[in-house]
Formats: sequence, C-alpha cells, structure tokens
Amino acid sequence: MNEIGNRVAARRQELGLSQTQLAKLVNVAQTTISKWERGLSQPSREETARLASALQIAIIDLEGLTR
Repeated sequence: MNEIGNRVAARRQELGLSQTQLAKLVNVAQTTISKWERGLSQPSREETARLASALQIAIIDLEGLTR
C-alpha cells in the first residue's frame, strides 16, 4: 500500500465503511477504491477532494502533508 492508500483504508475502516459504500460516496467503482488502497493507482485532485469529503478529513491530512 502507498501512503494515501494507507490513510484511505484506515479512515474508511474507522468510519465503518465498506469499499463499496465509500465508492458510492466518491462516485467511483469499488475496484477504484481497492486500487487506491493497494497503491496500484492514485486519485486525481478532484477524486482526492471527494475522498476527503466522504472520509470527513482535510485534504492536507489525507495527502499526509504538514500544516
């Protein structure tokens, strides 16, 4: 897994969401969430913004950037 994938998976699990539920919130396929979590692909900027919103986390925190 990559860094953002680790954070997506961890936060999704904290919220009790399945990959399918998160995919619906972000408007992507479940396989896309799986690929992000496994580091096989990266979300676009727009997808990252939707992910952050769905996961109730700041984009900067999702990306692992320092404030």
